[in-house]
Amino acid sequence: MTLPVVLQNLFKQRNKTYKMVLIQSVLTNLDLSTGSASYTKVRDSFASFYKTRESHGLPVDEPLSEMRSWGEATIGQLNLVLDSPILALRRVLDVERSADLIRFRADVWEQMNEEVIHELQTEAQRELDVDLRTMETVSLKSLFEKVLQEYPTAKISARGGHPIADVISKRIPARLESFNFFRFNEYKIQGSAGRPAWANMPWIAIMDTRITETTPKGYYICYIFSADSNAVYLTLKHSDQPLREYGKEFGRNILKEQVGQLRDKIQLEGFEKSDLVQADERYSDSNYLVGVIAHKCYQKGQVPDEQQLKKDLFDLVKAYKELVDQKVGVDDSPQPQPEFRNIQDQEVKVTLSGIAQFIKQQGFSYPEFLIENFFLSLKSKPFVILAGISGTGKTKLVKLFAEAVGATSENGQFELIPVRPDWSDPSDLIGYRDLSGDFVKGRLTEVLERASKPENQFKPYFICLDEMNLARVEHYFSDLLSLMETQEWIEDDNQTKRITTGKVVTLPCEEGDIDLCIPENVYIIGTVNMDETTHPFSKKVLDRANTIEFNHIDLTDMYDFSIGDEEDVEVIQVHQSFLRSDYLNIKDAQDYHPYLRASVEKLAKVNKILEQINAHVGYRIRDAICFYLTYNKRFELLDESDAFDIQLCQKILPRIQGSSQSVRNTLVELLNLTTRDIRKYKADHLMEEDSELYNLVFGTDETRFDSFAYKQSSQKIAFMLRRLEEDGFTSFWLA
Repeated sequence: MTLPVVLQNLFKQRNKTYKMVLIQSVLTNLDLSTGSASYTKVRDSFASFYKTRESHGLPVDEPLSEMRSWGEATIGQLNLVLDSPILALRRVLDVERSADLIRFRADVWEQMNEEVIHELQTEAQRELDVDLRTMETVSLKSLFEKVLQEYPTAKISARGGHPIADVISKRIPARLESFNFFRFNEYKIQGSAGRPAWANMPWIAIMDTRITETTPKGYYICYIFSADSNAVYLTLKHSDQPLREYGKEFGRNILKEQVGQLRDKIQLEGFEKSDLVQADERYSDSNYLVGVIAHKCYQKGQVPDEQQLKKDLFDLVKAYKELVDQKVGVDDSPQPQPEFRNIQDQEVKVTLSGIAQFIKQQGFSYPEFLIENFFLSLKSKPFVILAGISGTGKTKLVKLFAEAVGATSENGQFELIPVRPDWSDPSDLIGYRDLSGDFVKGRLTEVLERASKPENQFKPYFICLDEMNLARVEHYFSDLLSLMETQEWIEDDNQTKRITTGKVVTLPCEEGDIDLCIPENVYIIGTVNMDETTHPFSKKVLDRANTIEFNHIDLTDMYDFSIGDEEDVEVIQVHQSFLRSDYLNIKDAQDYHPYLRASVEKLAKVNKILEQINAHVGYRIRDAICFYLTYNKRFELLDESDAFDIQLCQKILPRIQGSSQSVRNTLVELLNLTTRDIRKYKADHLMEEDSELYNLVFGTDETRFDSFAYKQSSQKIAFMLRRLEEDGFTSFWLA
């Protein structure tokens, strides 16, 4: 390959097929005199590729969860899809949608000529062909046909390690798991070709874990390959549990009765509501097949295309989900409510001490005042980011803190939502419209709906977005970030003031559509690993969160077994007002304005320094810092200088990054502000080995920051200066 290195690097990582299709679309519409193309034409070419394949029944990358198909994609949805390959090609392409322009970057275009363009087009097509061939071999249609064709021969061979067994137990389940409609519900997908001997009828089961996680129990969706391998059946099937519980004869009658009851509850078009028992069926097989509630048959050599297979499965999943929803439906009768304790200001410190002790008794230890800082951060704003290297206990802190105040996954007040790298829009959290137009709730929407119920308004609800920057946060979370800024006080029917926001989503209900907002008792915490596998944060995200860094690690800190001898700390069912913000704007905290004046003046000095690198802050951050300091004063948790120090680290320093002399000057000036005496370090002394600044930045004496007014900030600034000198670039984050 003779392409310039920057173009060769495009082929080192895969981005579905999107990246190669975008390259081809740009080259197809390229103006050779300028190295640019119309963004609209490129987008149309990109979409046309997927629409054409889809219309011919060829496998394509999954569209967005809210898109029925590529053929029905809106311009906005296509723009969202294109965000991913555009990001992957950011070293090569510049995009200005407002100017309808996509072009090669100037430094790249200088290295391109007709020969390079032709080679790039050839390489992109070759990579695309490889991806498409791979995709075609893993399409559901091709996998089904492969099993139907090869299983009869496989059955007469040795079972161990046979590739067709892997198709049934691994490849087909993996393909099914990639479908969008399994994204928001807890399904277990399992396939079996028999063990240790070959099964007479191999199968792949799709189980809703709310009622079963194993095929001998409950009912589930199941693909069943016929004993003669002439067909595969998509079925809704009851397990043979009654046969094992009541014996084969009596149990068979009970099973038939249960199957009949389930048939009466479902409505399915295009499926036969009957079992699969044939007159010449083996008795053991007929016991297995009598549990079939409904089915659809695909004959060998006539398995439909991917789109039809997905539609059939979607229809059956919908019917299955309705059955399960009915079975596990929540009892609407009034339930006894625990007593939620209102924590008074003078009780906050003791309550937090109890929470810290509870966490310690679970075997986890965190740095001094971290629990107080976490509480103050949540109280200031119901969105907090815990950042640092992997394995430092970020997710565990959220879970244990929630448990200590009575919020658990069992009672529905704690929800852990792992973020996936392919999230590109809010539908992954909020939900989407399915093929029939019904709204499928995302997990965040389900929590918001629970928390909004009148009987739950006193309970705190915690949502932990685990590894939230595996996907670009602005793509899937920006709408919620904006809604957090719409918080306002309203009075309810009881003349009680509460906080509400703008609409997240409109949900249908029997009484009419309702607008779901972010209620005041919901707290969102994101955990992030800052390394080469994750996305950085924009200032929009940093402005709206307190970012607590987890990088203090003491490997010698072992569990103190004497803690186990202490009396267990009781979980306190706190009233959600313990964490709810009391201030939405600076006017709400007017009683503390005299106390805040000195801190605001210091913040103004900091802001003046930040102006030289265009990193200065606005009123939003000023107010957030003031709220944090006000709560700290009210509850008497931290020393005033320590509280201001923490806010410098969590709200100011994460905004600074770069490689310029201005960044160096800014960091040195901020370092001067963190000293107790009015020391004047100078940036040009940084590389003088005998200078005080050099010894501070590159020294190893752990006590060298003890005399600073803001010790934590001065240590971080020194780290950032050292990184700037050693790497030529610096940022707040370790990686």
